[in-house]
Amino acid sequence: MPPLNIFENLTFLQVPLEQNGLSIFRKRLFVRNGARVKRSWTPKNRETFTHILVNLSRVRDNNDILRRLKIQDGSELGRIIVVDEMWACDSIEQEKLLDTGPYVIHFLPRLEPSENTESEAEKTSEKLNDYKENTKKDNDIINKESKFVAESYKNSLADFVHPNMKIINELTKFIDIYEVLGEGFRSLAYKKAIRTLYSTNKPITTKNDCVSLPGIGNGISSKIEEYFTTNKIEKLESFKNDPKLQVLTIFRNVYGVGPAIAKNWYDLGYRTLDDIKNNVQLTTAQQYGIKYYDDWSKKIPREECTKHLEFLTKIVEEIDPKAKVYSMGSYRRGKSFCSDIDYIITREETDSVDYLVENLLQKLIDKLFEMNYLNCSLSGLGPTITIKDDIADTSQKKRKVIHGTNFHGGCRLIEYGDKAICRRIDFLLTPWNHIGAALMHFTGNDTFNRSIRLRAENRNMKLSQNGLMRKNEDGTFSLIEAFDERKIFEILEMPYLTPQERNL
Repeated sequence: MPPLNIFENLTFLQVPLEQNGLSIFRKRLFVRNGARVKRSWTPKNRETFTHILVNLSRVRDNNDILRRLKIQDGSELGRIIVVDEMWACDSIEQEKLLDTGPYVIHFLPRLEPSENTESEAEKTSEKLNDYKENTKKDNDIINKESKFVAESYKNSLADFVHPNMKIINELTKFIDIYEVLGEGFRSLAYKKAIRTLYSTNKPITTKNDCVSLPGIGNGISSKIEEYFTTNKIEKLESFKNDPKLQVLTIFRNVYGVGPAIAKNWYDLGYRTLDDIKNNVQLTTAQQYGIKYYDDWSKKIPREECTKHLEFLTKIVEEIDPKAKVYSMGSYRRGKSFCSDIDYIITREETDSVDYLVENLLQKLIDKLFEMNYLNCSLSGLGPTITIKDDIADTSQKKRKVIHGTNFHGGCRLIEYGDKAICRRIDFLLTPWNHIGAALMHFTGNDTFNRSIRLRAENRNMKLSQNGLMRKNEDGTFSLIEAFDERKIFEILEMPYLTPQERNL
């Protein structure tokens, strides 16, 4: 995400003062967005701070905050605002400075012994009750988070990511390459090795580490050691200049083309997209894939993604004020560029997908085609749409229906006119009661998703876009949580990671 300077002229102190992986990561995030973050807290420099950001999962209670600041009473803080650290994280996520009100942490006044009359004592008691009422919400949050956060985790990203994730990501590249080359037996060997690495909780970095591990032969173990010795794998580097792989990759990147089709085209002697257009009978989706190949290969600037989101949110709310649109993937993770545009569409208090299809998605697709925002469909259209495109048959009305709960297509920003680039766009319908799990799953990234799913498996659970489920004795699964994204983190005994913190 490009710097927003939303914290310009603000100075933060993070509590606890002792830093770990997560606090260092967040500090960099705050600084990148305009804040000054100091580590020193002394009587002389207190007046320089505007906010104290507290990680509630790392303190016991409000008194613990005062103890860490080495003060007796909240009044000693003067005009400094003490807030849950999530205020700053949520501000970055929403790209604006949020009101601190819901995040403020209140402190009870320090009471000195006195000879109060009974009426004065009652007044003091009433004031205390008022303060207790104000702090009840904050303390509930503290107690709730402290209950679930495992001491061994200590908020460190390094403790969350599997110790072998770095080499797993490298070996996964071989799977993709060998599948494109049509060498399934080699791809299978790497899949077995990766399964073994996932099941091992200690770091594997040398050939000797692999000796007793099933599914990791001499070839793969040599590559593991090579990577940790040279920070690269020569075989992967050589693939970059492989002419056959280059052609197969181009074919594979055509929408609607898998490894088997790409290999078949290559075996038939085709080497370019023009060869394919002139000699192969293509599906409609593949025709679109070739027509917009260059457009769909280009990265989308974040600014353009924001315009798409604003436009679609307006249209969706016109159709149904209770409907919600969430932009997913790398956009939600704060990246500066996206490969395509992914949206979750849901409706408050609506748990029926059939209702969403009939009363929301089909109306939305019809409307977007009428406005010339959508210019092609890769998965089905609203029933009243005529496809006006040189690829599709326009001689009659198309009566296609939307397949399932997804829509895949191409779109252009209307305001860009003739200069608009066609972008790949996906809509996914999600029931309101599953929105938290869906947000987590489709935010990514892949490393985060693999790590958190593995964390669930290690606790006899299963995590997917449909929710977090616990495995029963009979082998079936019971849903634990699907609505609240933060609650899923809590149940898995880890602090909430903002979408930006999931770029692992």
